[in-house]
Amino acid sequence: MKKLQTLSILLFLFSISIHAQGDKHEKIRALKTAFITQELNLTSADAEKFWPVYNSFEQRKHDLKVKERDEIKNKMDNDVLTLSNEDAQILLEKMEYFRNEETKLEIELIKKLKEQLQPIQIIKLKKAEFDFRMQMLKKYRGGKK
Repeated sequence: MKKLQTLSILLFLFSISIHAQGDKHEKIRALKTAFITQELNLTSADAEKFWPVYNSFEQRKHDLKVKERDEIKNKMDNDVLTLSNEDAQILLEKMEYFRNEETKLEIELIKKLKEQLQPIQIIKLKKAEFDFRMQMLKKYRGGKK
């Protein structure tokens, strides 16, 4: 019960401060930070070590997604009907490359986190990321399943 109250207060404070800024991405990032901190039950010492590693990973993952969107998704959206087999092959190779790079990032994150957190906390992190995504999807869909 106390954890729920603490999380609610954190989310409320983050939402107020972020609302003033008006940046949707920052708001979501702040909510995710509060959610993960609560779910992992991080001490301040753990949090000081964890968040720089995690934030660096998230930034690198974001940069990779932007690059993927620029190189693949935009091409597929705009040119899929006029693609030659050779161009399609190049796109498939780029898809493989980006999946491999994302997997490498995940593996690197887990290795770094093993130095800082207990294995159960890393598993809880993965579950918290999934749960947070599901909450955001549910909210985006207007509370429907």
